Amino acid sequence: MVLDKRIYSLIIFCLALTQCSPVQETSLFQANLDIPALKSFTQSVTQTYPLPGMAVVVVTRDTAYYLTTGYSDVIRKRPFTDSTVFFAGGFSELLVASTALRLQETNRLSLQDPVVKELPYFQMQGDYQRITLHHLLTHTSGVPHFNPAWDMPAYDEGALEATTRSIIFQDVLFAPGSQCKRSPYNYDILADLMAKSEKKSFEEVIHTEMLEPLGMTHSTFFPDTTSVTMARPHEVLNWLSYDLRASEIYPYTRENAGSFGLHTTVGDMAKWMQMALRTPGAPQGLSSASIDQLLTTHYKTAEHLYKGYGWEIVDAEGARIYNNSWHAGGFSGDMILIPSKEIGVMVLSNTSDDFNPGVISGHLIDHLQGGSLSAVKYPIHLAMSRKLTEGRCLEEVLAWHDSLVVAGSEDFLMGPSLLGQLGVNLMHRLSRMEDATVVFLHCVQLYPDAPEAHLNLAEALLASGLIEEAKTHFDEAMALRPAMNSPYVGFLREQLAVAQENQASS
Repeated sequence: MVLDKRIYSLIIFCLALTQCSPVQETSLFQANLDIPALKSFTQSVTQTYPLPGMAVVVVTRDTAYYLTTGYSDVIRKRPFTDSTVFFAGGFSELLVASTALRLQETNRLSLQDPVVKELPYFQMQGDYQRITLHHLLTHTSGVPHFNPAWDMPAYDEGALEATTRSIIFQDVLFAPGSQCKRSPYNYDILADLMAKSEKKSFEEVIHTEMLEPLGMTHSTFFPDTTSVTMARPHEVLNWLSYDLRASEIYPYTRENAGSFGLHTTVGDMAKWMQMALRTPGAPQGLSSASIDQLLTTHYKTAEHLYKGYGWEIVDAEGARIYNNSWHAGGFSGDMILIPSKEIGVMVLSNTSDDFNPGVISGHLIDHLQGGSLSAVKYPIHLAMSRKLTEGRCLEEVLAWHDSLVVAGSEDFLMGPSLLGQLGVNLMHRLSRMEDATVVFLHCVQLYPDAPEAHLNLAEALLASGLIEEAKTHFDEAMALRPAMNSPYVGFLREQLAVAQENQASS
């Protein structure tokens, strides 16, 4: 099982001319935006790592600047440009939340109303009648998680209603508002609700209430997936050489239009970010009160960490930081806003394999706050994979890695997550279980205090039938970080319990 949370930072490369389109506003706030340094940094990313294409948006009080690089389609060599329309995945939630707030400020919806008030056919097993629009927006509804069925896309008018009706026999996972667990269906049900409330299609509602007022003229929630202006998703063909191929399945179905339907451009996303940051001259899609609600911390998930409407929100170093990050369908994106400093960054690529756009957006947001933009470093697991491709044996490659650690090398991105990623690729993508176990054992020996190292090893040992040894390392991981509660942890805990039960009954 491969989960996005476990994938660290690899960006897939295909060098091409960088496109640049500045949009200037009257300068009142001086952020540290060095455009030549930004262009150079972006070029260093594409020259260091393999990726098909990448888009970057940087917004400050007085400037919206965006760059694109590489290809929207590596097979046909179509460049990724300012006019390229791309799948915007999890950013869809931000636009849907904005639209719901717009309907509330015009007294057509109340986010505190129960879902059943507008959708009487919304039914589940358990306490579903108390689920409100607010619970959907914050993923505190108890609606279970289901992945989109992109291999069987639906395009008909009743697609969203079918999603809402599909969970009638599913249990509400917890009392609404008592926990937070992400499910794409939350935003799909909300999209269905807005359509029924307005007696229009969902796509018409979001176009009229949000896309059109913001001037997002190139954006849609009902794309023509055959258009040559669309960026295509890509996946890794060879997990040692990292050769790419275009994905056969395009990530769109109208059944999940609320959670993953947004298709947009860099210029259009800049307009939404300007609205959320309330920069001077920004398009007026929402009232100031609604933007306040969009930026409110609605549910505390951990110390200094909160859930908002489409956001993960963290209080750090005296500033409140808003983040939307996702990997889905051969694309990945990361957005960071710091409204108190009127700065924001978005990074997106048309690949999701071993790509963490948050690494790039993190560098850029630091730069806007005064940091330098140094060249990005090469992830160590990618360098090790290349050496295996050259015919080096695994023991030799691990010894080379250890020599870098001893020497304190700063030429590569290193650490337990990255070394572990080599093992993840060997185990899940190349079916080399024995080699993967060797890597995980080595990682635990080198980083004994890293819980992720013990979790990886626990999974490999469990797959090999070594149940007690797997439990030992799982318990060690939880002792090192007791509050750890990711989907991967839940998956391993469940698999261990099943294995122990089967062992006891045999």
